[in-house]
Amino acid sequence: MKISTVRQLFGNRNFALFSVGNVLSLTGNWIQLVAVSWLIWELTSSTVWLGIVAASQFVPIFLVGPLGGVLADRLDRRRLILFSNGGGLFCALALFAIYSTGHLNVVIICIIRALQAAFQSLGQPARLAVVPRLVPSAQQTAAIAIGNISLHTARLLGPILSGVVVAVSGIGLAMLVNAVSFVVFISCIAAIRLPELARKAPRSPDRRTGAFSEAIEGMACLGRNKAILMTVVLAAVMVLFARPIMFMLPAYVDMVFAEGMAGLSILISMSAAGSIAGGLSMARTRHSSGLMKVVLLSSLAIAAAATAFALVREYWVAGAFLVVLGFMNVVFSVSSQSVVQHAVDEDTRGRVMSSWFMLNRGGPALGTFFFGILADLIGLSWPIILGSGVVLITVLLCLLYRRRVLEKANIRPAT
Repeated sequence: MKISTVRQLFGNRNFALFSVGNVLSLTGNWIQLVAVSWLIWELTSSTVWLGIVAASQFVPIFLVGPLGGVLADRLDRRRLILFSNGGGLFCALALFAIYSTGHLNVVIICIIRALQAAFQSLGQPARLAVVPRLVPSAQQTAAIAIGNISLHTARLLGPILSGVVVAVSGIGLAMLVNAVSFVVFISCIAAIRLPELARKAPRSPDRRTGAFSEAIEGMACLGRNKAILMTVVLAAVMVLFARPIMFMLPAYVDMVFAEGMAGLSILISMSAAGSIAGGLSMARTRHSSGLMKVVLLSSLAIAAAATAFALVREYWVAGAFLVVLGFMNVVFSVSSQSVVQHAVDEDTRGRVMSSWFMLNRGGPALGTFFFGILADLIGLSWPIILGSGVVLITVLLCLLYRRRVLEKANIRPAT
C-alpha cells in the first residue's frame, strides 16, 4: 500500500475516528470470542455443540438483517450504529456478570450469542454503508481494504491478547475487555461529524412502502447485474462451504494437534497475519476493472488451501496453510465487496449491504452447524475436503461462463 494513500485516508478525521474505533472494538470482540470458543470446547468437547453455538446466530441474522438494511436507508446511520453497539455493550456486560456468578453454561452462551447477532445485524448494514460516504469515490476500494486490514489486525492481536488475558486473570477479564472496547467504539462514532449527510441524506423511501418490500428490493438489486449475481453466488458458496473451517479450529487444535488454548490463539493469529498481507495487497487497487477475475481466482486458491489444511497433520504446516487461506480470504472479501459497492446506488446501499452482511455472517453460522454434525459422523477433515470440492466446482462453472457474463456486465463506480 502506498504511504500517500494511507495519509490521505487517515488525514480524513471522520475516517480516522471510524477506523481506530473499529479496530479497537474488533480486537475486543476477538479477545472474548477466542476465550469463549475455548470455554465451549472445554464444557462440551463436542463438534456438534460448536456448530450449534455458531448456528444460534443464524436466525437473528436473517430476521433482523433485512430490518437493519431498511433502517440504514431511512434513518441516520451514525445513530443506528451507536444504538446497535450499545446493545452489544449490554450483551458483553451480561455475559461477564453471568460468568462471574458461576452460572454460565452453553445454553446461556447460545442465547447471548443470538442477542449479540441481532444487535449486530441491526447496525452492521449502516456500518458498511457509511464507509463510502467517509471517503471520495476513488478511494472506496482502498477504504474497504483498510476495513479488512482492521478486521484481520484484530484477528491477529485479539487471539494473542486473549491467551495472555486468560492466562493472567481468566476468561472473565476477556469478557470485560470486550465491554470496554464497545465503549471506545461508541465514543469514536459519537465524535464523527458528517454535515454533508445531514444536508444530503440518502433518499427517504416512501413511508407507504412496507419494510418487507424495501428489503426485497435491496436483495433484488444483487441480481440485476450478472457480474454482481455471479459474485453473490460465489460468496454464498464460500461462506457455506469454506468459511466454517475457522469455527472448527478449537476441535482441530485439541483432537488433531493435541494443543491447548495457546495453540488455538497461534493458529488464528497466523491466519490473521495472512489476512493483513492480503488486505495490504488489495489496498493498492484504485478502480473496479479486473475485480471479477480476482474474485474467481481467489476462490480457486481458497479451495486448494483449505483442502491442503485438511490433509496435513503437522501443526506448523497447517498454520502455514492457514496463512495462505487468510491471505486469499481477504483478497476474495475485498474484491467481491468492492464489486458490489461500486455497482449499487446510494439510496439502496443500506439494504444491499444488509443482504451482503446476512450472507457473510449467516452463511458461516449455518455452514458450521452442518460441518459440526458431519465432523461428528465422518471425522474433522472430510467436511472441509467436501466443502472445498463444492467451491472448486462452482468456480470452474463460473470460469466457463466468465467471458459471457463480463461482456454483459456494467460495473460502474458508485457516486
